[in-house]
Amino acid sequence: MKPVIYGIIRVVSDLVILLGLIVINSVLQNIEPYHWGYFPQDDSIKKPYKSSTIPSYVLYVVSSLLIVITIVIGEVSFGAKTLKTTRRKIPVILYPIYDSLIVAFFGYFATISLTDVGKVAFGRLRPNFIDACQPQNLVNTTLGFVKEFSCVNSNSRPLRKSFPSGHTSVAIYSAAFLCLYVQLRFARYRVFPGVRIICQMIFIALGLVVGYSRIIDNKHHWSDVLMGGILGFLLAFSTLFYLPFSGDGTGSLPVFRDGDDTNDG
Repeated sequence: MKPVIYGIIRVVSDLVILLGLIVINSVLQNIEPYHWGYFPQDDSIKKPYKSSTIPSYVLYVVSSLLIVITIVIGEVSFGAKTLKTTRRKIPVILYPIYDSLIVAFFGYFATISLTDVGKVAFGRLRPNFIDACQPQNLVNTTLGFVKEFSCVNSNSRPLRKSFPSGHTSVAIYSAAFLCLYVQLRFARYRVFPGVRIICQMIFIALGLVVGYSRIIDNKHHWSDVLMGGILGFLLAFSTLFYLPFSGDGTGSLPVFRDGDDTNDG
């Protein structure tokens, strides 16, 4: 197969997969989560409603930009000697940048999808459920368990999606992926090692701040945040080390290849 045809097929297939994940995310957002009742005396769901300290759009924009900027800097720094063009006038450095970004965002959207699967399957009530829902038309069982009710707020679906924390899973995925990426890319270099460590500390701090904010904003129980963090870390690790795309079985990122081995066909 000619390289140009292979390249077109590769790009189209990558984009189809990413688009498929985005579609899955959209579908999961509109699926009604499992309906749990509640005990009126359960204090864990009586926390006051608060606005999010870190809105979803801020999380997605900042985490995506950090991934793109870090990978571009990492690949350009690592493969500086490959800053040349192919016979088709395509800069060679674009190949590892593209590969790394595709893998990073595959894991990113996979994290969102798996998190939403958990939210729909478990249907756990958020800590601010009572205040945000203001249940009415209650139907009690003999044990005082409220099984059937309706919310004053017609859109009660998000109130049943506490487990696991989506903010935390995305934030920790991004932080863990970037920490591992920076470590693998720059650990061999002895120039400015403090910069690498500082960057990793910043990534970790940002991830933890997001998780902590979900607890203090009464959006999630601590166990939701913990599980979201575990999910994000496992997916980051799996994506980085066990998602081959290079065709040579060396691993998921150009980290595992020499900086000058890109074909110039």
